[in-house]
Amino acid sequence: MESITLYFREGSSDKVYQASIRPQGEGFMVHFAYGRRGSTLSTGTKTPSPVTHEEAKRIYDRLIHEKTAKGYIPGNDAGEMQPPSSPTKHTGIQCQLLNPLEENRLNDILFNPDYWMQEKYDGRRLIIKKEGDTITGINRLGYPTAVPEAIIEDARRYKGSYILDGESVGDQFHAFDLLTIGPEDMKSKRFAVRYLRMRDMLASFDHPHIDCVPVYVHPRKDGVFQDLRREGKEGVVFKH
Repeated sequence: MESITLYFREGSSDKVYQASIRPQGEGFMVHFAYGRRGSTLSTGTKTPSPVTHEEAKRIYDRLIHEKTAKGYIPGNDAGEMQPPSSPTKHTGIQCQLLNPLEENRLNDILFNPDYWMQEKYDGRRLIIKKEGDTITGINRLGYPTAVPEAIIEDARRYKGSYILDGESVGDQFHAFDLLTIGPEDMKSKRFAVRYLRMRDMLASFDHPHIDCVPVYVHPRKDGVFQDLRREGKEGVVFKH
């Protein structure tokens, strides 16, 4: 059996990800588990039914590549990683952190038409700030961070300035919120207004490495949520 355990730490985020290839009947399955280090891990499989070892290895290798591209590393050394300590490097821009939703409150939000839903990707939280031709990546703690060159090239194609909030997975940036556009501060506006402005902005230029994360509204939210749960996806985010 092939297996690997990867770790990721950034600020208060301390995550573990495990992947393995296990024999199943006449074939093989690719299993995964993820969660906060020291907690009970969520589990799933990347292969709904047994496949050949060659196919399982291809899926397994791709999974490891995706995780290491996000900053996961093997071994407990990941626990020693720390964000930049100098306050002079802080950008002054902070992303809005998520609040977990208890299972017993899920239906109240899921069937409430006032809440929109987006898929949460298992990626690296990233804010992209464009000012002139300068692209700055900002992590979840507000410190400058590296941005893949493919994303930088796409981000520069928009003529104006902006600040986008999202997640990066390898060379792909998944944008889910718009914080500013030009001189306009969008943070005090309703999510529906911010999202529609972001959608229109992204529709105005070519950006193969930046995508606009879809929103799901009532009554479609429940079906999409159940599909994502069955597929073992990272989760969802509800916004009023």
